[in-house]
Amino acid sequence: MAMLDGFLSAFFAGLVNNVIKPVSEVIPRWLLITFAVVLAGVGIFYGGVLTGRHGAQQPSPAAAVTSTSPAPTAPKTLLGGVDLQRYCVSYRYDHVERQSCVATIDLDKACDWQYNQSGLHLKFSSSDLRSGTCYTPEQISMGGISDMDQYCHDTFRTSIGVVAAILDKWVCQTPIDPQIACIWQYQSAKVEPRQEGDILKCYK
Repeated sequence: MAMLDGFLSAFFAGLVNNVIKPVSEVIPRWLLITFAVVLAGVGIFYGGVLTGRHGAQQPSPAAAVTSTSPAPTAPKTLLGGVDLQRYCVSYRYDHVERQSCVATIDLDKACDWQYNQSGLHLKFSSSDLRSGTCYTPEQISMGGISDMDQYCHDTFRTSIGVVAAILDKWVCQTPIDPQIACIWQYQSAKVEPRQEGDILKCYK
């Protein structure tokens, strides 16, 4: 701005000495006054434009402030619990146990699956549940069941994480997914499961 002021002062001084004074001797005074007023108006306008541009470059303090407060969320509504027994039965399991769906393995069917035959049956040679052997109707030994986990996978294809286990007998079991159980119970994808003590509850 100091350089601009110096430039304008020099410009107007030169204008007066080299233009206005010589011309004033031949041009009427009233015309000179009018010309001077016009020049002054131009100078004021030009200065106002520069000032406006300078001010526009300054960020507004209010505009620089952004809100970091999280949007309020509505409280969840309790829909109720889940009938886990019905849920497990709907997937062809026998019952619910320890937050898992459980099905007792038909060991004769497991023998048929292992040897791709029909009519086989399993016998134990001791109290160890891993001592089972598959036999034909003619009592010919075929051998044991090598992969009970795979049998459970093939029997319950829609289940995730299904494995074979020995409780007091051979079973197939899969952990219960609380989210899927709530969706199944209330037929809505917009549910939130919460384990409260021993009870699975669903909220929306």
